[in-house]
Amino acid sequence: MILPRYFLNNSISINYFFKVFTIVFSLCLLVGFGDLILRYPNLIDGFTGIPRHLSDRTEIGIRFHSFAGEPRDAFVYLMFGLCIIALKGIWENTKKPSKILVLIVIIAAIFTQSFSGLIGILFFCGLYVMFGNYKLLNIKNYLYL
Repeated sequence: MILPRYFLNNSISINYFFKVFTIVFSLCLLVGFGDLILRYPNLIDGFTGIPRHLSDRTEIGIRFHSFAGEPRDAFVYLMFGLCIIALKGIWENTKKPSKILVLIVIIAAIFTQSFSGLIGILFFCGLYVMFGNYKLLNIKNYLYL
């Protein structure tokens, strides 16, 4: 929370951040799907793919995780990356993230097979209905009670 104030203090550094983040996020998606495809049985004998952690070489099976380690962590990184790409669109006054990118991230999130991520999305939807739609619920009524 403190460091972005010093690192992202002008439009040049913010544009550089978005450029590097987009490249790294795309690379993580590419490596994650490559690992997922190569892990399918009998495609390459003896290929174990990217391990969960480099130190213990634990295999996680056929689940998307890329460089994130745990698939449930990858789910959070995918959603965070999609939000940063949307923020980039707001910063550059361009359109929303492309539908293809959103679809790719959703497919990757599904392949993480993360139940905790699914629960998080359900909580988000519930909170959005309660607090994001002001016509449905006006918070000011609760503040003045």
